[in-house]
Amino acid sequence: MLKPLKGYGLFMYNLCEKTGLYLSKHRILFWLLMFTWALPMTIVGLLVTLVLLICGKRPEKYHNVYRFTVGNSWGGLELGLMFLQSKNSGERVAMHEYGHLHQLILGPLFPILVAIPSAIRYWHQTLSKKITPPYDEIWFERSATDLGTLLITGKRKYTEID
Repeated sequence: MLKPLKGYGLFMYNLCEKTGLYLSKHRILFWLLMFTWALPMTIVGLLVTLVLLICGKRPEKYHNVYRFTVGNSWGGLELGLMFLQSKNSGERVAMHEYGHLHQLILGPLFPILVAIPSAIRYWHQTLSKKITPPYDEIWFERSATDLGTLLITGKRKYTEID
């Protein structure tokens, strides 16, 4: 069972959820923000896409973005209009990464507020021999999981999926 979010975490969770849902319904604004406010992550994603295409990888369409499956047993990584996912990581990871995409309101702050802390948290939990808190215990991971799940399935929480 996850602890309830409080203070800053609750504020950021609600901000990302409300704006993510709004932008999912207003696609023109979504695309405008992807190429202005969220341009740093969009550029990184486009560069990684170019490299993967040159290496012979082909993306698959995942709703309104593209997904590349690369390697095994490592999870996923959101990069603007595309995301990387390991071959054996499943639909939950895809929905989670899609949720990160919709944390677009954070724009150029996304790497500092979400991407870097998320990567550090993932690797710490992967390499740590200690018991660590659940992955979705922190606001940016819970927000991504819940928002991605809601946008893809219409269910509020991943646990509601049959």
